[in-house]
Amino acid sequence: MANDEQPRTAPKLRVAAIGDLHVQENDSAPYRELFNEISQNADVLVLCGDLTNFGKTTEAEILAEDIRSCSIPVIGVLGNHDYECGQPDKVSEILHDAGMTVLDEQAVEIEGVGFAGVKGFMGGYGRGELAPFGEPVAKAFVDEVMKEARKLENGLRSLRTDRSVAVLHYSPTEETLEGEPPAIYQYLGSARARLGWTPVDSLLVYGTAGLAWERVDQTTGFVQSVQAGTSGSWQQTAADKFGWVGGIGAEVMLGNQNWIGRLEYLHYGMGNVAQTLSIPPISQTSGSQNIDVIRAGLAYKFGGTQPWTNAYASAAVTAPSALWTGFYIGGHGGYGWGQNPYAVPFSSLIGGGIGILTGESMSGWLAGAQIGYNWQYGSVVTGVEFDLSAADIDGTSSTATVSPGPGSTATGTLEHHVKYLGTIRGRLGWTPLNNVLLYGTGGLAWERAHRTEIVTSTVTGGELVTTSRDHFGWAAGAGAEFMLGNSNWIGRIEYLHYDFGQVEPTFTFTSSTPGESSTENGGRQTINVVRAGVSYKFAP
Repeated sequence: MANDEQPRTAPKLRVAAIGDLHVQENDSAPYRELFNEISQNADVLVLCGDLTNFGKTTEAEILAEDIRSCSIPVIGVLGNHDYECGQPDKVSEILHDAGMTVLDEQAVEIEGVGFAGVKGFMGGYGRGELAPFGEPVAKAFVDEVMKEARKLENGLRSLRTDRSVAVLHYSPTEETLEGEPPAIYQYLGSARARLGWTPVDSLLVYGTAGLAWERVDQTTGFVQSVQAGTSGSWQQTAADKFGWVGGIGAEVMLGNQNWIGRLEYLHYGMGNVAQTLSIPPISQTSGSQNIDVIRAGLAYKFGGTQPWTNAYASAAVTAPSALWTGFYIGGHGGYGWGQNPYAVPFSSLIGGGIGILTGESMSGWLAGAQIGYNWQYGSVVTGVEFDLSAADIDGTSSTATVSPGPGSTATGTLEHHVKYLGTIRGRLGWTPLNNVLLYGTGGLAWERAHRTEIVTSTVTGGELVTTSRDHFGWAAGAGAEFMLGNSNWIGRIEYLHYDFGQVEPTFTFTSSTPGESSTENGGRQTINVVRAGVSYKFAP
């Protein structure tokens, strides 16, 4: 006797999905064997677009014969390749006659599971969406995106099943774009050491390694259809990334030995340059970015014509002999505080209006090391200094709350955590007393920061997205140093102001829903640091 009170579980439906078939005119039963195997191991076959190579009817007829060999239901959508010859309706008709259900807004139910699909279109993701703004061709592009989104939404709404599947050819999620080129790499730079060998006087073979830097321009766009209408935006950001570089090369003297030809290979390892995403139970990592470069070059070597050297001995210059002249190295520690008055729109992925996250005040400690060199000319001291600090300077934005639906809320915040600060600066000072130096300083600045987006929703749960960022800017300040006794130890106290400009992207969010359009203010990040330190100066 059956127990009607026992919970009923939905039957399993085995779905096999395949896309980018690209059937060509000269193919002969290209997928028949595969389709027969799938028929033995799945309950339904889903074809996800680009079924033909050029959208020719002859290509569709070849695929149709393979579809007829399937003993399970076949459903699917067309892709952009199926539109190439301008006859997608004929392609759909041939595939339909072979037994395939071609989805384009309509939906179908198979054993309690609903399927709705469209070809899809380009546009982007998240709040970085393409907006219907500007030239007519851009607006027409967005109109096509919106059309496809509405068709998919209509198909899904028509389903009355507990389980539904959306079928598209164009990528519906960012994860499926892994491996595609997401950015334009504008600049590459490196600071490297070289170690080589001269098998003959006019030839140098060397290895090289050091620090690497890149400037990346990344553009994303997206348009989506929601219950209240449509929304979209367009975003462009520039980012600086650090990593390492290594390689090998060969140089050869040309003619009179002052001109040098070069052939070189370099491998850049930039590490994780995108987002790490955690939306339990899903975890996403962005991989590691690598760039390989082969380049040829030409250089002119100043000085004498003897191979690979300059005639330093004949032009030796004696450095000024004074109390402050020489190399020094030391450590420092201090406190930092800063501001970033941005205003970032926050919206739930499932609707519910837009809130504003306003920028934060930051504060925390830092500690690190410095190395430099001074030259003294009378009571004037000039120099150059490099410093690197580990930091724990944190800030949190305001909290924004939106309502995705009746009785539900979504809350968002932004957190910034400055992990490292570094500068390369010039210094110019004056010695009112022999053992006291007052100076001003300025130069280039860099920071490594972690940016975390935190979303808590009563509908979708928690979401945490952390991005590691490198920012360039400038630093300037003033300080005082004093000799400690008659030793080579030097104490210091110093103030530095860091300015990294706009580090939050700026974009416009547009919506057909009144009151939901907004423009982001990217703010301006500044950090102030007061620190004390001690250095050891080596004899000049």
